[in-house]
Amino acid sequence: PIRLFVADWNDDGAADVLAAHAAGKASLILQGAPPPALMYQFQGDLGAAILAHFNADAIPDLVVPDAMSPQFHVVPSNGASFSQPEVFGTALLPHRLATAAIGGEASVDLLY
Repeated sequence: PIRLFVADWNDDGAADVLAAHAAGKASLILQGAPPPALMYQFQGDLGAAILAHFNADAIPDLVVPDAMSPQFHVVPSNGASFSQPEVFGTALLPHRLATAAIGGEASVDLLY
């Protein structure tokens, strides 16, 4: 793997692992679930991806910058899998991402 993420994706209180591999592939290993791991294909640079909460649930969402075009992908997690990504355009290529609550509101802002 080029990057590992640890979070409770299926809200069972156990740590699950999302392993990011080369060529946009990722595998989600849910603790207590029978093998094999769930496999996904994502567009963008998974080595520079981050986790953040962009919707009202407590499940982390994956944010993947696209090193080839000025955009990033927010991939919502729905518990045991991922939903279709939302693509957002940027003025510059987003190489590194960070999140913060800027301006005092409770919502998460994405910095690149």
